[in-house]
Amino acid sequence: MIRFTRSVQLYQDAEGKNPDEAAPVRVLIFGTATEATIFSDDAGTIPLAQPFLTNLLSQENPGQFTFVVSDGTYDIEVNGVIALASEQIFSQAVIPVIPVLPDIDIDNIRYSKLQNPLLRILKKNKLEDVIAGSLTWTRSTTATYVDRYGIIQTAAINEPRQEVAGWLIEGASQNLCLRAEEFDNATWVKSSLSVIADSIQSPDGLSTGDSLDAASTGSLSPSINQQIVSVTSNAYTFSFFAKKNENDFVQITFSSGHVSGNPRVNFDLSLGIIGSSDSGITPKIESLSNGWFRCSASVIAVGTALNSFISLVKSNTDTRVQANSWISGDGIYSWGAQVDELPFASSYIPTVASSIPRAIEPVIAPIDNNAPLFEDPFSLIVKFTVDSMTHSDIRSIAHISSGSNLSLGHSIFIAPSGLLTTYVRSSVTNTAISVTPGVEMTIVLTFDGTDATLYINGVAEINPAVGTLTGKPLRIGVGTQDLGAARALFGNINTFKIKDSALNADEVKFIS
Repeated sequence: MIRFTRSVQLYQDAEGKNPDEAAPVRVLIFGTATEATIFSDDAGTIPLAQPFLTNLLSQENPGQFTFVVSDGTYDIEVNGVIALASEQIFSQAVIPVIPVLPDIDIDNIRYSKLQNPLLRILKKNKLEDVIAGSLTWTRSTTATYVDRYGIIQTAAINEPRQEVAGWLIEGASQNLCLRAEEFDNATWVKSSLSVIADSIQSPDGLSTGDSLDAASTGSLSPSINQQIVSVTSNAYTFSFFAKKNENDFVQITFSSGHVSGNPRVNFDLSLGIIGSSDSGITPKIESLSNGWFRCSASVIAVGTALNSFISLVKSNTDTRVQANSWISGDGIYSWGAQVDELPFASSYIPTVASSIPRAIEPVIAPIDNNAPLFEDPFSLIVKFTVDSMTHSDIRSIAHISSGSNLSLGHSIFIAPSGLLTTYVRSSVTNTAISVTPGVEMTIVLTFDGTDATLYINGVAEINPAVGTLTGKPLRIGVGTQDLGAARALFGNINTFKIKDSALNADEVKFIS
């Protein structure tokens, strides 16, 4: 039971009377005309008849009314009008304190250690947070990225790129597809397909999206394709941006004999899902804004040519270049085709008459006052995601090095086999881990002056071997090997920190 008290606003009219004096009050069960059971005493033993009246001017607290009721939601009527609708009247409950992290000993957390890193960069909306000097982000070309709102933006030379998953760091790549946004150009070969150029707003917010339509009415297999020169046994990924129009489905396939087994994959542009897919092809669909999706298919070339097709299909299960009944003008919207010589699609690279590369982007922090001596305690903390694990090169995550080699100092990187490799004072340890592309991981590497510990998502995995390297480091790098010659992350980093102490297990769990 709880006592509820309110005052009705008093005012004087021209005759000096107060209309709210002795105003009738009723307490109703919420949403009904049924009077609630109310009481005049706090124990809830003396019923209070309804309606009851607000206090007179001659009484203490004029215009006030009070009653006792059980916990619930009520409508309160004053002068025949609902004055307080859906009023929640509840006694103060005793809420049990539930530990947020029951497996953490809070007393073991040194907040001063957590809150005072030597270096903290690449935070959300904050490139540099705690740093002596300035971060160097070098990329000799422009590059694109998908912003928080699902729109493709272009970053200037040397400009960092922030996405929802964090700061995007990629290696070099090149769009081998020409006239990427000009499907009406003769570079693109059409079969039973017509193109209406610049007919819709594209994923970058401009009006350069093309309509790919059936060229006539009848049983057709409408398609458009472009061929590139390939290297036998190398991985390639064909991608393009698509949006439903009159038709909901689209297919990616390749010329017969260019990929083993002639695989195809279908995409549902209404639901944003992958349909039927053959072996020998790795598909992916990514959602952007305004109904656009990026559809991609990764394959292994079996010869020196790779001809990529966009085909209009009628269902998620259509076979390769299946003929269907079409009405002239029905189709989909398309924009931004790309072929990467990679087992995944990198960020979009616009092209016109020639193939255009995107440069690798080393991210380097100055060493002075941002990292301890190699022999001193430290914690290296990084939150990151990778786009794909199917890559033939090492993925550098972070390093504190004494030279251009990842093995010279402290470093963390992922090998193509899925092994997580760590160096502590130049001594190497490999750990088998499971990495899910697109899912953020937290890795913490600590060294207390004697022993090292590797934590993955808050769990202590191993005690890496410790070498004997001493002295002052030369460089701090994130996402690429040292000065960025190779071994790029191809992913996003959401936080990178260096501390001059070894965090304990409870502290690592707390921040992971």
